[in-house]
Amino acid sequence: MADDAGVSAQVFRIWVQGRLSAHFADGVDGVVQRDGERGTVLSGAYRDDAHLQGVLDLLRGLGVAVRRFEITEGVDMHRAGGGHDAS
Repeated sequence: MADDAGVSAQVFRIWVQGRLSAHFADGVDGVVQRDGERGTVLSGAYRDDAHLQGVLDLLRGLGVAVRRFEITEGVDMHRAGGGHDAS
């Protein structure tokens, strides 16, 4: 992915323990949800630290365990792999 200036866009992915309701991401601006065998993956265009922290804070506030997260350069936001342990 690249923006208008040809710079790779950053994408975040957050892996959570368990499955979220089917429409959880509908209420979170700029976030796409995908369910997998081990839980739910939330992803979206990385805007800034405040946006990412807001999503993480929302999950924590709801008692959702974050397994890991990552921010990557110019990759398909639905691709799996990598990440940072959230513990």
